[in-house]
Amino acid sequence: MSEVILITTSKQLGYVSVGSHPIGLMYIASYLRDLDRHNVRIIDQKIKALSESDLTTKLKKYQPKFIGITGMTYELDAICALASMIKKTLPKVHIIIGGCHATSSPEDFIKFDFIDYVICGEGEISFSELIKSINHGFLYPKISGLAYKKNGHIIYNKIESPSISLDKLPFPAWDLIDIDAYSKTKRPLLNYKQKKFMTIYSSRGCPFHCIYCHSIFGKKLRSRSAENIFKEIMILYSKYQIKEFLFADDAFNMNVSIAEKLMDYIIDSGIKIHISFACGLRGDYMTTKLLDKMKAAGTFYITYAVETASPRLQKLIKKNLNLEKLTTIINETVKRGIFTRGCFMFGFPTETKKELYNTIKYALNSKFHAANFFIVTPYPGTELFYNIKDKLSDSHLNSIYHYRKSDGYGLSNINRKDFSKIVRNSKIKFLIQPIRLYRYFMIIPKTDFIYKSYLVFIRYCQILLNRSIDKKRNA
Repeated sequence: MSEVILITTSKQLGYVSVGSHPIGLMYIASYLRDLDRHNVRIIDQKIKALSESDLTTKLKKYQPKFIGITGMTYELDAICALASMIKKTLPKVHIIIGGCHATSSPEDFIKFDFIDYVICGEGEISFSELIKSINHGFLYPKISGLAYKKNGHIIYNKIESPSISLDKLPFPAWDLIDIDAYSKTKRPLLNYKQKKFMTIYSSRGCPFHCIYCHSIFGKKLRSRSAENIFKEIMILYSKYQIKEFLFADDAFNMNVSIAEKLMDYIIDSGIKIHISFACGLRGDYMTTKLLDKMKAAGTFYITYAVETASPRLQKLIKKNLNLEKLTTIINETVKRGIFTRGCFMFGFPTETKKELYNTIKYALNSKFHAANFFIVTPYPGTELFYNIKDKLSDSHLNSIYHYRKSDGYGLSNINRKDFSKIVRNSKIKFLIQPIRLYRYFMIIPKTDFIYKSYLVFIRYCQILLNRSIDKKRNA
């Protein structure tokens, strides 16, 4: 039995939002603890960031043999700084990096002497096999997705298809994090029903090939059974008093039969819960039958990713969304009283001003209660990145690693100054539409702090827009 510590970095997003629980680490922790009988701890610095001295003291106390660290692309610097500090404190510890960026760009980590291994893809089995190999004296094992250095050379083992059914994985180690602390954090959702919530993955993988997206779980959809998902919900409901669930799948509704069966289980059980989908619903594959079941089961929040209203760009980015079907399902979702959010991406390669305006027009004409407008970011490891990396300047490459710090990468055919102005004004126009404000106010809790904050924000946007109009008139 080995002492294992899994750590999240303490670097926060610009708006200091946690968003969801460290489910990846929680799954690895339960797998190592429940199946391999290792002693596992999670140091969740997203919730409580330890000072360097406090973290050092804690690590010296537990003397772990293995330390796993995870993080996103924008946390690259923070992960490396943390790993370097740990290696100086415990030079004999084996430091293992995993997560989205590790999967996309393992070379960004394994090149450093203070990082011993990088696990690409899913971590439960690979982490377990790595510990077994090292404990038996094999420092260079042929494990799926493992990267390491050998005699000064970087070795990378190809990711193989996962060999275990998701139903056979132990449930996440909920007891190793402070669930109540998450109820006190700022959440990215515009509204929620319960402060106490839990993140759930009902599947892994996505069958689509969008060029801007990661592929940490692969392109083959693997679903848990409805019975297994419902069992998890019931344990969280009865043991931890969780009544709100955030599904974080990449493609929840692609296996319609499982999705419908899960909703039936929830409805038939009689429990009163709230369900939200921050992502993971393919709008043009949604059915009204599933929508009705989701509403009856407690779904109150749904996100549909549109990205672009240009048929040409839909083909270019390989999303191939049926915009006509999506428009219908957006209207049907809103009709059922479900808060509906849209996601759009501006600045795809070769995008013209006309195409950008058509996407903005689609957003303005939609019945979305709210929307997010993102600038296209060519993250390492994506097809988009490899398609255009030769065209990216050093400043572009640097800005990729700083979440929401850039107003565009110059990928479109639009002048950079005009592009920034169009994007800025489109956000304001969307937010201050009277009919949208009315629908928004009718669906969110009137006593909610977000309601009051939104009013202030809208007023601020109105002032900015009026100033912009006045400047044009006076020019």
